[in-house]
Amino acid sequence: MDKNFFEKVFSKKRLEKYFIRHGDTIKAITHYRCNIELSEAFYPCISTFEIVLRNAISRELSVLFGREDWYTVFATTPGLTNLNEYIKQ
Repeated sequence: MDKNFFEKVFSKKRLEKYFIRHGDTIKAITHYRCNIELSEAFYPCISTFEIVLRNAISRELSVLFGREDWYTVFATTPGLTNLNEYIKQ
């Protein structure tokens, strides 16, 4: 495990906290790799949550506006027009 290689690939700044904490290249890189694997393990849960949340929000907005295509009237709804720029972004 080559510290210079990992710093070049992932950036010195990103790995800095691992090297400071462990003071040992192998332990620091192992910790970083474990964090990557842990993040990968959460991906299905996060992805599912995102879909469920998005659908729940859409469902609630459909009820609020009384129509499935609530997004077509969102832009002209008083109090919500200022949000249009954020939505476009």
